[in-house]
Amino acid sequence: MENNQPFDYHILDRLIAAQTNFAVYRLPGSDVLNLILQQSGDCSLLDNMGELTEATGFVLMPFNITASTPLAVIRPDIKLAGETDIFSFLDNSIKNLEVSGNNLSGDEIPSDNNTFEIYTENYLKFHDSICKGEFQKLVLSRSVNYNRNENFSIGVTFRKALAKYPNAFVYLAYTPATGTWFGCTPELLLSEHGDEGHTVALAGTMPFVEGEIEWDTKNHDEQQVVVNYVKHQLQSLGIDFVNSSTDTINAGNVVHLKTDFTFKNNGNYIGDILAALHPTPAVCGFPKAEAMDFIEHNESYKREYYSGFIGPLNIEGQSNIYVNLRCAKISPRYLALYAGGGIIESSDRVTEWLETESKLQTILSLIND
Repeated sequence: MENNQPFDYHILDRLIAAQTNFAVYRLPGSDVLNLILQQSGDCSLLDNMGELTEATGFVLMPFNITASTPLAVIRPDIKLAGETDIFSFLDNSIKNLEVSGNNLSGDEIPSDNNTFEIYTENYLKFHDSICKGEFQKLVLSRSVNYNRNENFSIGVTFRKALAKYPNAFVYLAYTPATGTWFGCTPELLLSEHGDEGHTVALAGTMPFVEGEIEWDTKNHDEQQVVVNYVKHQLQSLGIDFVNSSTDTINAGNVVHLKTDFTFKNNGNYIGDILAALHPTPAVCGFPKAEAMDFIEHNESYKREYYSGFIGPLNIEGQSNIYVNLRCAKISPRYLALYAGGGIIESSDRVTEWLETESKLQTILSLIND
């Protein structure tokens, strides 16, 4: 990033207060900040992932499309790259926007289910279904609500994330239809550059430590479920792919197992590929349809856009779509943070709880800094 420039990231808070459809983001390993902004009208609300093939802009896909959590695409009326151009544009344009004091969505603070007792109750339902042979894997997640400090700035928090997580997809996006979402996700769902495609299988979690990581059987088994799923889904579309060996990657204060898949797209539409991949067993479970239904009826809250996907779609011949992990929903009086973990038969309840605690620190460390 162009850190020698005194850019004022508070302006992003004002952009949200003006109820402007926009997204700012930075790709992993890049130092270029990007802005997509819609100058007028409502963002596009799509009925299904197949419609993404004809869409262009920044996409916000929920875990499951519902009336209250639509599939949204921000139209790229303005596309800018680089802090200098972005903040020069915002400085010149924000003065013309009507800014009200508190226009973020979702002002009511939801009841907090963040206790180990509630997690245990859910865990036992999930684990029991796996032990009965109904599922090979399920992902159990939870949401934690934190009151907003009166001086909290999501723009400044976004700036901290850019500096702290250079190898993550870092984004901040707002539409009136979705509310405000912010995240630092390590997990690519799909990238396409011309006819070159790339996806990953990412699962297994351990605390980050210096030196060589010793992965246990549980984490390897969890990762293999995702690898097998991605292979099957690509093959079902007639896609020939090459997959890498499985490596360890760092994601803040935790590490994951990762397997890369590269392929030449032989004519499949991007909407169909996304529909085949989402949600992977890394965020849902297996079998997919049954796991999604089980999660919808047995988790203690609704995931909304957590574990959906986000990113720039069909922008100048490229798409970079990421799973919405390590994220937060930003509302006027509170922040909702999300974390989950894969449950298989050999899982341990306390270990899984502690894994979610570690994952929450990705965002908490920015807020408490």
